[in-house]
Amino acid sequence: MGETAQIQAKFFTKDERYSVPDTPFSIAGSTTPEQLSSLINALLKESSASPDQDEQPAFDFLINGELLRLTLEEHLESKEIPQETIVHLEYLEKCPPPSPVDSLIHDDWVSAVHASEAGILSGCYDNTLHIWDTTTGTRRLTIPGHLGPIKSVEWVTVAEPLCTFVSTSHDETAMLWQWNRHSVYV
Repeated sequence: MGETAQIQAKFFTKDERYSVPDTPFSIAGSTTPEQLSSLINALLKESSASPDQDEQPAFDFLINGELLRLTLEEHLESKEIPQETIVHLEYLEKCPPPSPVDSLIHDDWVSAVHASEAGILSGCYDNTLHIWDTTTGTRRLTIPGHLGPIKSVEWVTVAEPLCTFVSTSHDETAMLWQWNRHSVYV
C-alpha cells in the first residue's frame, strides 16, 4: 500500500509555443499539477522550445476536458479511469487570477448591478439604489426608495438629459424612475 502507482501519460497542447514531444512518460501517481508544470518547463528548457529561457510559465492540466486539481492517482480514481491506460494530459498556460481595478464602496451588500453610458446603477440589501459616475467612480446619487432589499435594477432608456431605470425589491414592488443627468434628484 505504500507504493505509488506509475502512470503512463502523454502531454499535448494547442499552444504551439509550448509543445513538447508526444512520447509517453512514466509519472508517479502522487504527482501534483504543480509538479507536472515543472516537468513541462524542464522539457521546454531541454528542447529550447520556450520563447524565453528565463520564462517559467505555470500550466493547468486537463484530463478528458476536466481540470486536474488533485494528484494524478486521485483524479483517475475519482473518475474511474484505469491506471493501466495511457492518460492524455492537455496543458495550457495558467491565467493569473483577476485583480480588481477599482472598487465602489457601498454601506451594505450589493444585490443588483447594471451599467450603461449613463452610469452604473446598483441596488443594495439596505433598500437603497445608487447611481455611480463611470469616469470618476464617484457616487452621483443615493435613493432610499424601497421598503425591502433591492433585487434587480436596469436602465430602460438612456438619453440626454433624461434617463429612465427600473428597480424591483423584496417588498414586492417594481418602481420606474426618471433621472435628469444634470441633477442630483429623481
